[in-house]
Amino acid sequence: MKDISLFRTVLGRDFNRLARVLQRHYDLLPGQQIVAQGLMKSWIRFGALRLFIPFAPINSDRVEVRVLNAGVRDTQGHICYRWEREFRYPTRTQHTETLTKPAASANGEYVILDTFAQPPAAVTLKLSVKEDGCALEQVADGPQFAFFGKTRIALPGFMCLTTHALERALSDDAFYTEVTIGHPLLGRLFGYAGELRIEN
Repeated sequence: MKDISLFRTVLGRDFNRLARVLQRHYDLLPGQQIVAQGLMKSWIRFGALRLFIPFAPINSDRVEVRVLNAGVRDTQGHICYRWEREFRYPTRTQHTETLTKPAASANGEYVILDTFAQPPAAVTLKLSVKEDGCALEQVADGPQFAFFGKTRIALPGFMCLTTHALERALSDDAFYTEVTIGHPLLGRLFGYAGELRIEN
């Protein structure tokens, strides 16, 4: 059976509607990778959050960002999507890594699970194609988990985050990305936005 990339599987026919740069970004099989680089603005409302969420950004109007994306397989053999992000702030360089895995929602629709190494957690995301294929939206929609060793425990609602990510095509090799993380009671917590260009 022919391998199909994670985002193509989840979006189905809608994947073919995506702009060329977004297809290039997300149609990665195991062994394939791309690099996207550019400048972003990052923000955080409560600096103390970084004690609990090490990958939260630092306030900066100009951050050099490099993202290595790769198609990989997890230990169960599922085709996944790995993000290795490098944020070069004026005072330090921050590295983060997440793994996006396939999942299924309560009604059987395909969704994805974004897993974070620090802290060990996972957020269920729903994908949708917007603006006649020029944009891809990812929002938290479904259970969120904490990991204790190999044990996965669903988080209660008051501990869950809201997430919204939108990528919009600018050309065949450039896109604008905006990510906002929040909390139902505390509002917007942190995020970043800017333009990235695929280098290969």
